[in-house]
Amino acid sequence: MASETDAKPAGCGGAAASAFSLEGAVAKLSGANLALIAVPGRFAAAAADSALDNGLHVMLFSGGVSLSDETALKRKALDKGLLLMGPECGAAVINGSPLGLANAVSRGSVGIVSSSASGLQEIASIISNEGQGISQALCSGGRDMTREAGGKMFAAGLRALAQDERTAVIVLVSKPPQGEVLEAVLEQAREAAKPIVAVFPGGDADALEEEGIHAAATLEEAALKAAALARYQAAAAPENHDGKSLALAREANRYMMALSAAGERLRQAQTEIKRIAFDEARKLHKYQKYLRGLYSGGAFCREAQLLLEPLLGGVWSNAPVSPAFRMKDPLRSQENTALDMGAGAPGGDKPHPAIDFSARLRRIAEEARDPAAAVILFDLRLGPGANPHPLEDLLPAVKRARETARCEERDILFITSVTGTAQDPQNRAAVIAGLREAGVIVMPSNAQAASLAGHIIRISGGI
Repeated sequence: MASETDAKPAGCGGAAASAFSLEGAVAKLSGANLALIAVPGRFAAAAADSALDNGLHVMLFSGGVSLSDETALKRKALDKGLLLMGPECGAAVINGSPLGLANAVSRGSVGIVSSSASGLQEIASIISNEGQGISQALCSGGRDMTREAGGKMFAAGLRALAQDERTAVIVLVSKPPQGEVLEAVLEQAREAAKPIVAVFPGGDADALEEEGIHAAATLEEAALKAAALARYQAAAAPENHDGKSLALAREANRYMMALSAAGERLRQAQTEIKRIAFDEARKLHKYQKYLRGLYSGGAFCREAQLLLEPLLGGVWSNAPVSPAFRMKDPLRSQENTALDMGAGAPGGDKPHPAIDFSARLRRIAEEARDPAAAVILFDLRLGPGANPHPLEDLLPAVKRARETARCEERDILFITSVTGTAQDPQNRAAVIAGLREAGVIVMPSNAQAASLAGHIIRISGGI
């Protein structure tokens, strides 16, 4: 039998290396510099602390970590020159490798720093589907941008991308940061000397534009702007223009044309959304007044609320944009509802809803029994770490829900978007085709799906 020192590395025909402790794993995996931690919350902080002591960057998928432990861990990481992504860091793309729930995306020149896994996934996937690619995609964790946490790891991620030679364009994704947290991010942005696109939904876009940052209202807009800028930067590279890239980079007109093309696409999309909405609203009875959003991603749920509220008024949620619309009981929808079914899911006792559809399938059945429900709106996230068979799990529930509605001589509309790429094991195009064959309306982005649902409800309800 070969000794440990004689054993071949995994992938070279020998047995895969195994270890019973973090220290043992570090010893066996020479050159490893990142630990992905997904353990029950009560063990997560200690595991992350041990990883930092071993000189490892940390992707902390686990939840259940106290804010005091989180701030202490991040302070320690920064003192050591390391990144600690999380807690509840559901996705990241490091050197081309999708981690957690991240999608298989093309490599390229766009770097992302996000406080949200689903926001990171949506932007990275759209950029990849636009023919561009991702250098690195970092997730700071949902609490990092709060005043209590100070945005320290978000700023550190921005600083890392600013120094990364592969990154030409940077995208920032977060709930709107406030006060000193926003200032810490802006300080790093001023030093980056690279084009930056920021999507802080519901935040002050003018303040960003004044700093030379390209503000976006939706995840899709941010992705399209970043892809356009990456395309422009590539066209201005020295090898393509005989060393004249600096002069080309100063051509503000061409630079802004790249951005305006993205804006024009979105304007055309809104025209098409309104056309579809009128056609679909005709299928509903006058007593069908409400939509029910069932989301596996917090960023998707928040984005949907921000887009729906101007159309419909308040939207009830367990993670409300407007505190006055916090659901009294998350198990019972009321009027227009957008539910974040992934709240607190990473590292918990149950699989994430992007992996295990069972809770959402039960909810679909419940919503279909409500005569006032008109639209069921949901996200569908693909990727190596997501549900491997989404159509097999989802479509029977959709079929049963529509049969329930038809027994009562009504219809119910299903609207979704699919976050993923052709490189994902589920294959985005195949999933979209299967959904459409089953009568599900599939839109190009979460933002367009929410906008369509809102217009349908507005038209059918006479708002």
